[in-house]
Amino acid sequence: MRILDRYITLTLLKGFAIVLAVLLTMFSFLAFVQELEDVGDGNYRIVDAFEYTALNLPERILELAPVTVLLGGLVGLGALAKGSELVAIRAAGVSMRRIAWSVGKLALMLIVVLGLLAEFGAPPLQQLAEKKRSAATNATEDVIRGKGFWARDGHEILRIRVMEHGRIPAVVELYDFGDDGRLRTYFYADRADVRESPEWQLENVHQKIFTDDMVINAHRANMRWHSFLKQDQLEDLQLPAKSLSPSDLYQYVRYLKATGQKSNRFELTFWQKVALPLSAGAMVILAVPFGFGSLRTPNFGKQLALGAGVGILFFLLNQIVANLGLLFNISPPLVALTPVAVVLGFALLLLRKVGK
Repeated sequence: MRILDRYITLTLLKGFAIVLAVLLTMFSFLAFVQELEDVGDGNYRIVDAFEYTALNLPERILELAPVTVLLGGLVGLGALAKGSELVAIRAAGVSMRRIAWSVGKLALMLIVVLGLLAEFGAPPLQQLAEKKRSAATNATEDVIRGKGFWARDGHEILRIRVMEHGRIPAVVELYDFGDDGRLRTYFYADRADVRESPEWQLENVHQKIFTDDMVINAHRANMRWHSFLKQDQLEDLQLPAKSLSPSDLYQYVRYLKATGQKSNRFELTFWQKVALPLSAGAMVILAVPFGFGSLRTPNFGKQLALGAGVGILFFLLNQIVANLGLLFNISPPLVALTPVAVVLGFALLLLRKVGK
C-alpha cells in the first residue's frame, strides 16, 4: 500500500505543478501589468515593478492554492483514469475509502506545508516588497527610510525604529532643536498608540531636557504628542494586513482589543489565513469524487469544467460570506471557516455517493 500511496501522491503533485505553473504565470503577468500603472511615481521604475511582482509570488501561491489543488487533482486523477489505472486499482480490490485515505494523507501534508509558507515564507518577502515599493513611490526629502523611519518637520525630527506587528510604531525617538540648531529636548518611548491620529499616545517615555549647563532627566508613563506625520505617511509605514503572518495578526488583534479599538477586519484576515490551508486540504478531498466520476462518464472534460466551476464558486462564496460577516458583525471564525466546512461536507457526500 505504501507503493500505491507514493504513486497517487506523485501523480497528484505533478497535476498540481502543471496547474500552478499556468495559473501563477497568468496572474503574475496581470499583477505586473497593473504595477506598470504606478511606474514613474517617485523613483518607481519597471525593474521595481518586476521585483515587487516576484517577491509576491509566495503569497500568490497561497491565494491560488485551493483552486490549484482542485484542478491539479482533477488533472492527476484524469491521467490515471485515461490510462485505466483507476479501474485497475479498483479491480485489485482497493476500496474507495483506501484511495481516499491516500489522498487524505496528501491533503494533510499540503495543510502543513501551506501553513508554514503562510507563517514563515510569504510574509517576509511580501513585507519587503511593500517596503521597497513604498520607499520608491514616496521618495521625499523629509522622509528617509533605511535603518528605521526618519521624518522631519521644522525643528522636530521623528525616528521610528520598529513597526511592531507591522502596524504599531515602537522604539520611538523625538528630537526638538532650537533656532540655533542646538538640541533642546529628546524623547524616547517604547511604543506609540496612534488610534487618535494625529494625537499619539506615547508609552513609557524617557525625556531629556538640555540647558546651557545641565541635562534634566524625566520619566512619564504616558504622554500625548501631536504628530506632524500626515495620514498617508502613517499608512505607508503600516504594512497591509494581508502581508502579516498569522502570528503577527493574532498579536495585533489582541492589541486592538486591549486598547478598545475595532478589530473585526483584522480578526477576519487572521482567520482567513488560518482557513486557507484547510481550504486547500478540503479541495484535494473534493477532487477524488470528481476524478472517479469520470469513470462513469465518457467526457472527462466536463468533470474538469465542473471542477473549475466549483473552484470559482468557492472563491465567490468566500468573498460574499466575508463581506456579509463584516457588514453584520458576524463572528470572524464562523465567517472564515464556513466555506471550508461546506466544501468538506460536499466532498464527503460525493465520496459516499461515488463509493456505492
